[in-house]
Amino acid sequence: MTGRPRMVVFDLDDTLYPEAEFVRGGFRAAGARLDVLEGRATGAARVFLEVLERDGVSRVFDKGLEALGIPRDPERIADLVAAFRGHRPDIRPFPGVPEMLDRLRGRGFRLGLLSDGPLAVQEAKWQALGIGERFEVVVFTDALGGRESWKPNPAGFEAVERLSGLSGRVLVMVGDRPRHDLVPARARGWRAIRMRWPGAYHAADPDPAPGRPVASDLADLDRLLLGGLPGA
Repeated sequence: MTGRPRMVVFDLDDTLYPEAEFVRGGFRAAGARLDVLEGRATGAARVFLEVLERDGVSRVFDKGLEALGIPRDPERIADLVAAFRGHRPDIRPFPGVPEMLDRLRGRGFRLGLLSDGPLAVQEAKWQALGIGERFEVVVFTDALGGRESWKPNPAGFEAVERLSGLSGRVLVMVGDRPRHDLVPARARGWRAIRMRWPGAYHAADPDPAPGRPVASDLADLDRLLLGGLPGA
């Protein structure tokens, strides 16, 4: 491919900031909520984080409550999920991301965001990161029709095109999940770069396009954006 894209559209979680920071904060908040529900110090925050580190993000509440000897009834689980999602995020961009965004803008790139997740949660993350003023187009897919509109549904990609007035090869998607971020972007004729931060939740996900350009740090991303994207 020849030519340079005009807009770089970023995913949010594990692309612009480490999602593990939000997840750990959510489990600490859920642990504090369980202390309130039980009327005592349960040690749940520590147990939830231990389960997370040992087994990953799947069924942390179920496994944690079992370890604590506390009933795993649906109402209690729903309360913990609400505490997790509703906590005030204490998160920061990956080191160098704000400077990278400024650098891209200085070189004439327009910036966009295309993010999945419950709307209030994603908006809280976005506010906490403090980088929103750099972005011309911001699309939270949940606002387009709920979970059914999350990627890989094309609704978010269509919204970016509509709001930016751009389409096809002049748009480049940068995201960490091949099947959700990159495959649907390519289906619309966009270019695509996989952001593969070491240790990120989806770093080991298989990619149906194994020759796709991959950035493991911001220097890689700069090189790809400025040097062209063959095979993207």
